[in-house]
Amino acid sequence: MAVMLASSMLLCTVSPFAHQPKNQLYTDRGESSSNEMNDFWNFTSFGNKTYPNGITSQELYNYDDVAILINNNSDASRTIGWAFATARNISTDRILIFENDSAPIKETINREEFDNFFATPLFEMLQERNLTREINYLVTTKGIPLRINGGNDKASFDQEM
Repeated sequence: MAVMLASSMLLCTVSPFAHQPKNQLYTDRGESSSNEMNDFWNFTSFGNKTYPNGITSQELYNYDDVAILINNNSDASRTIGWAFATARNISTDRILIFENDSAPIKETINREEFDNFFATPLFEMLQERNLTREINYLVTTKGIPLRINGGNDKASFDQEM
């Protein structure tokens, strides 16, 4: 019993976390005071984000390689797409709008609809805007199909893109 007590006391005093100086943290509210640092876990709630060395969230998140797909036949697609673009300051050349009046807004389409209304126009828009090598992420919105049916080559819309 005495050995266990002595070893636990030794671990507490040798612990790398014991007697550490309080580091200054920077949050989206500015620099924190040492009084706020009593309990690190209480300080970092879900409402406040902590960034090292004063970096802001605008510096952490970069949407330069993102394009948004909007189906112009869907009110929801337009609303969601433009709201996303506005909230993340995405340039208009990276907002790709499918404007064909016959473009389907249903969740499941066939291969021909995919090729005619989405794949070919997307490729053309990317080429016209010189974005073929710059886009890494496509944000789809409600009104853009989810699935492609047809024989043995069934796939999800985003996988095909």
